Amino acid sequence: MRHDSTTPETRLATRLAQEGWAWRAVSARRAQELWAEIEERRRDGAFDDAFFEERLAPFAAHCASPPEEMPTLLILAVPDPWTRLRFTWHRETVETWIPPTFLGWREAETRALEAIRDAGPWQVASAPVPKKLLAARSGLARYGRNNVTYVPEHGSYVRLISLYTDIPLQETRWDEPATLAHCAGCGACVAACPAAALDDDRFLVHAERCLTFWNEKPREIPFPDSIPAAAHHCLLGCARCQEVCPANAGARRDRDAGEPFTEDQTQELLAATTEDRLSPTLREALRRQGLLEALETLPRNLTALLRDETPT
Repeated sequence: MRHDSTTPETRLATRLAQEGWAWRAVSARRAQELWAEIEERRRDGAFDDAFFEERLAPFAAHCASPPEEMPTLLILAVPDPWTRLRFTWHRETVETWIPPTFLGWREAETRALEAIRDAGPWQVASAPVPKKLLAARSGLARYGRNNVTYVPEHGSYVRLISLYTDIPLQETRWDEPATLAHCAGCGACVAACPAAALDDDRFLVHAERCLTFWNEKPREIPFPDSIPAAAHHCLLGCARCQEVCPANAGARRDRDAGEPFTEDQTQELLAATTEDRLSPTLREALRRQGLLEALETLPRNLTALLRDETPT
């Protein structure tokens, strides 16, 4: 039962606390400032052109005109687990992982929308804005040298969700993005990166080299020569830099996706093209494990993962 005598902020805070989510609120007009900062960084050469066009340019139109009827911009940090997957290959079980945030993003945002609507009769909608920058500017998170954002108690193993709403909330803060204090003398992520996407010369990942960036390409785009074959360890994404980060100590949670894929299912997935061409059993296995939405890139990445598992 809702307690109407409480303030909207209290009701929202109570509901999100029930979920264990951290959050911050800023003016929706800040979306325009986020885009201006992205543009400035681009002019300074922080982004490779291909990375900018693919990952950042789509935010431009959304940031330019935040909805007037929803003047508050929320950023939520939702803890997310690692997912263990197993494939049968040449009668052996091959284990691999998918790091947090790569599966179930639609479900996570839907859950957040429902939680906020449950707390009061408010409007709320998705806000397609640069989430990491928003989290850092609002004080919700701090940047690591790997350009990943870290939230107290949860480390980097969180899914950031940005939403517009008409809840009358005061802006928490709007500061220069802060960085993790220990990064200056650490270097663990730089040493662990399998694609040399991090270096000591700048506090920003070379996104165009990052295995995560390349692991999300469709099958017709080959991996560049700069990524060694031994670098492949996750079916989606990459998290070597996060695994070794001291800020993630004790933050990792794991989940098992379910039964191993059979040898026949593994062979079929390696050759898969579109969902309508999948056998019913493989389609159901992928759906159950949350992998159907990544079908465009799975065969390519699985091929790279199993290359070292093939008997000679």
